[in-house]
Order: sequence, then C-alpha cells, then structure tokens
Amino acid sequence: MIGSGFIGCEAAASLSMRGLRVTLVSDEHAVHAARLGAEAGRRITDWLVELGVSLRLGAPVESAGPNVVRTPGAPADEADLVLLAVGVRPRVQLAKAAGLATESGRVVTDEHMRTSAPGVYAVGDIAFASNVAAGRRLRVEHWGEATNHGKAAGMHAAGGEAPWSTAPGFLSTIGTRTLKQVAWGDGYDEARMVVHPGGAFTVWYGADGTTVGVLTHESDDDYERGREVIEQGRPLP
Repeated sequence: MIGSGFIGCEAAASLSMRGLRVTLVSDEHAVHAARLGAEAGRRITDWLVELGVSLRLGAPVESAGPNVVRTPGAPADEADLVLLAVGVRPRVQLAKAAGLATESGRVVTDEHMRTSAPGVYAVGDIAFASNVAAGRRLRVEHWGEATNHGKAAGMHAAGGEAPWSTAPGFLSTIGTRTLKQVAWGDGYDEARMVVHPGGAFTVWYGADGTTVGVLTHESDDDYERGREVIEQGRPLP
C-alpha cells in the first residue's frame, strides 16, 4: 500500500483483516498527523499496528512496479499486489481553454456553483466554491460535498435557491473503528483532544480561536454539536 491518507489506511486495514500481509509505505512521518494532528495520528497508527499492518513511514517511493516497491536506503519490497492511494489533481485544462476563471488549480464558482461563464456550473473536487457559512471559497474532496454542490447547482439552474452553506463532513472506517469529521478543511493552528471512556475521543480544531473543525471517534454528540459550532463560527471549546 502506497499512501497513508484515508483511502490508504482504510484499504490497508481491510486487506490485513482478510488475512493478507500488508506493508504501508508513506512519505509522512506519522499517519494523518498533518491532516488531523499528532494525537489523532498516533491513535490511527496504533489501530493499523493492532491489525497487523507493517508501517514504513517517512519513506518516499523511488519507484513502483506491478510487484515491487523501492524506497531509499531499504531493500525492495516485493508484493503480489501494489495499491497506490496517493491522491489526484483536478484536470482544469478544458476549463482554462474555455476561458473559465481558475484559482489554486480549480474552477472558481460562487455559492450556487456558477462559474465565470453564464450557464456553466462546476461541482465536486474540481470546484473552488464559495461557502455561505464559511464566508470564503473552499476546496473539498469528499463525495458528500459533490452531492451538495450538485444540489446547489441543480436548484439554481431550475430557478430555485439552495446555496452551498453547510460545513463539509465525511466518515472514514479503518478496520472496525469509524472516524467522523466536520471541518472547513483549509487549515487550523490548534488541535485540542478530549479523551472519553472506552477509547472514544474528540479533537477540536481552531484557527485564531475560532472553531474550524471537529473529529470524533465514538462521540456522536460532539460530532453533531460540532457542525453547529463550526457553522456559527463560535470560539474553540
């Protein structure tokens, strides 16, 4: 497994649970630490280790073939299957050629998903869309928000009003454990973890003292409360 993002961790855990010997290779020094913070990253790392996943972290991949992966200063890893989960980049060449405004590698839209060209909408990963509650444009890469984008675009195209105004959220199941997050997704400067009984936890994310995200494991009350706190721009709990 190459990559330690959500898809990489989910697939590594699932394959290991099916009895396969899995090695996860990533240039990240800690799983999910950059996205979710050091404390959450440590817990997710422990989950993978408990499931029998071998971790090779801080190791950029030099090359990958059908049956072998090479990293600097280490023997080649031979495998029956190499799975890449390293992310994708939006392809905006057509949009640029058509004269649509782009920024940060995505197509700029308003809260109705309208682009700079009349009658043309953009939704999903490719959109750099304005969110009413956030008060700024966001890049979101979750399928649930692509659905919300589509609703906003479709309603406007049909003459209605349903601007994109909710904070993005997603679920990720790693083995038998599920993470839930609601967050604007464009950065934080503080992460506060609250540990609950039985291995449950909540991480609150803040930027300049304002709540911009929440991550939960078996703490649905915080997950539901977090959306309201984030969308209303309340102080970090």
